[in-house]
Amino acid sequence: MKIIFCCLIAWGIWPVSQAQELRMVADNWAPMTGKNLQNGGFSIDLTRQLLTELGHTVTLTFMDWDQIASTMGTGNFDVIPAVWYTPKRDKRMHFSQAYDHNKLVFISRKADAFQYSGPSSLSNRTLGLVKSYAYPKAVLQAKGVSILFATDAKQNLQKLAGGALHLTLGDYLVMKFEATRHVHPAHKLFYDTDHPLKDIPLHIAVSRQFKGYKKLISGINNGLKTFKLDGRYQQLQSQHGLD
Repeated sequence: MKIIFCCLIAWGIWPVSQAQELRMVADNWAPMTGKNLQNGGFSIDLTRQLLTELGHTVTLTFMDWDQIASTMGTGNFDVIPAVWYTPKRDKRMHFSQAYDHNKLVFISRKADAFQYSGPSSLSNRTLGLVKSYAYPKAVLQAKGVSILFATDAKQNLQKLAGGALHLTLGDYLVMKFEATRHVHPAHKLFYDTDHPLKDIPLHIAVSRQFKGYKKLISGINNGLKTFKLDGRYQQLQSQHGLD
């Protein structure tokens, strides 16, 4: 056994068997991430498979997004499986190539169906947003709109259905998923998919405090390319109901 051990070191193979344990962190953002979802949701499932193929083991912790945002790049965790890019975040996290896009749409009640036609169309309306999410400045700085912040999309959808908000804003797939589970009747909500505010690229990010973060992101990018070419990416989408 000692001879084999020495040979492994001499051949340069041993470091592969000493793969690092990576700490992945996510919030409940179904169907991309979530405690009660199959394999943690699409983004967690994808990221875990990519990291495993690179030889790493992964531990997963769920936190509220505002806690994740406030501790990005501090060394408390290594990987976020689903995150939007901002220049501020880029200073603390190194981003992969985009692996998906989030279509950002406004949601209203069908009885007062809202169609977005620019920041001025938000005037005299109450808009529910999630604190710590990266929303476009055109919305945050729109004149005449009253913005109320909640801890998650579910709260905003319930407030909208109850009449406490005129509008909320979020990724179409995420909001539709949450509404079918937490809003009754969900079919009374209107999604302005004809006028999406933005298509936001979705990334995996690695803390710049992690030694070798550039190499890890390079491996993730290569893995994403392979997964999409050989069909595994599409199979994962289908398994998580995103096809």
